[in-house]
Amino acid sequence: MDIVLAFALGAMLLTGVVSIVFHLQWTAHLKRIHPGVWEALGSPPVRPYRSLDQYRRLRSFEKSGELQRIGDARLARLMRRARVVSRLYLAIFAVVFISLAGVFTGLW
Repeated sequence: MDIVLAFALGAMLLTGVVSIVFHLQWTAHLKRIHPGVWEALGSPPVRPYRSLDQYRRLRSFEKSGELQRIGDARLARLMRRARVVSRLYLAIFAVVFISLAGVFTGLW
């Protein structure tokens, strides 16, 4: 179990770093190519979300079709990559949490 937990922690660290890099890429691209949209979204910061309100604005931007209306394939690809890696990070976090809970409660 120790090796699984060590692997999961390493994977969590790696996906966390990759997620931040992808987030930086799409926010930099959005700011550079579409500054009006970037400002309308609350000028997304380096860290993924400053507030719940900003998270909701970004999600509604993705779902509303505004992203397709802009027609920027690179931005769509960068946002999709960031979303996929973020979900992967959350899945790995759940595995680590369950593993630690099992270790501390004596189930493993």
